[in-house]
Amino acid sequence: MSTTVGEYLERQARFAKRLAATGLAGGLVVSRGGGTYDRSGDVLYLTGHYQPYVYLPENPPRWSGRSHTAFLIKADGGGALCVSVKREHGHGPLAADDVRSGGDFVETVIATARDLELSRGQVGLVGLDALPGSLWDRLRAGLPEVVFVQADEELAALRRIKSEAEVELIRAASTMGRRAVTAFLGALKPGVTESEAVSAAVASVVADGGAVYLATSSSGPWTWSYTTTPLPGYGTRRLEEGDLVRFDLVSVLAGYFSDFGRTVVVGDPSLAQQRLLDALHAGLDAAIAAVRPGALARDVAAAGNAALAERGVALGLEEDGELQAAYPPHWGHGLGLGWERPWFVEDEDLVLETGMYLALERALTADGVGSAAAEQNLLVLEGGPEVLTEGPEGRWS
Repeated sequence: MSTTVGEYLERQARFAKRLAATGLAGGLVVSRGGGTYDRSGDVLYLTGHYQPYVYLPENPPRWSGRSHTAFLIKADGGGALCVSVKREHGHGPLAADDVRSGGDFVETVIATARDLELSRGQVGLVGLDALPGSLWDRLRAGLPEVVFVQADEELAALRRIKSEAEVELIRAASTMGRRAVTAFLGALKPGVTESEAVSAAVASVVADGGAVYLATSSSGPWTWSYTTTPLPGYGTRRLEEGDLVRFDLVSVLAGYFSDFGRTVVVGDPSLAQQRLLDALHAGLDAAIAAVRPGALARDVAAAGNAALAERGVALGLEEDGELQAAYPPHWGHGLGLGWERPWFVEDEDLVLETGMYLALERALTADGVGSAAAEQNLLVLEGGPEVLTEGPEGRWS
């Protein structure tokens, strides 16, 4: 199932209603693409548009706004999409009858704001962090009568609850990611390099029509680190019998993220390695079991922490213990067209709702053994969580 123009328009109407309810005249939504996906989701969510060109410093009129796109929407209805090249907006549904482009991206946005009567008063701004400072300065100078009001949460609240079409795409993205992680794990043998195992996962994602946003691995004496080699995120170290191997894969299908990973042992684990993995999986299982509509995100983090404490894991960064919670200091986050709330930390009061898409993760360290991390993706359903990334031979395979 793909998202229809009708669904995009319905999203625009709901967003416009939220802007009007806060007293805003409309909104300016900015996104960035061009080979990255983390800040493409806002305009993609509202219109179906992804900007394919990579970022280049401004050089108008030859090129301008190369990786950026902007959607301007009036609180009482109507809007326009500003792009770098008018006809290069893909072959899927596009919910924008008014598509504008020009030799200077900022000037196009300014002119569009004037035409839509959004050149004065309070206008909601979404995605400022995706806009280069030089373009932001020019935008403010060109619209001196506009008071921009941060409105990211007004759109984020809509994005958190997934529609039926989104759920189907998410399940497909998770199937793709699970197949790729399984390919990585199947390649782990003594003598194989990390990069060779990663290539099996990457080939699987590409064959399924997806894109790899991030693939990281560490092994053996390097598992204390997220990656063996920060650039590109994995190394060419040859695996040895008894090595711990960490793997984290973020793959993207039609804009929707699959973000999960595993830690396994090449061959049979030692008792210390097994204790580390058992504690990690027990904590995550407890956190997953706490996911239900109506629960607070902090309740999920608390359930995971309690399970780790029962196994003697030191939770604070300043605490000492044979087993210790490691970076990142949280239990996961929301997912969708990027990383979203809720953040599963001790003070996150966001209520879980049916239709949310989550990634629960944790990392632990054992002195003299190494570090292990794992992550699962799941949907929040009325009857409890639907885990999307279980392995073919059990949840953590």
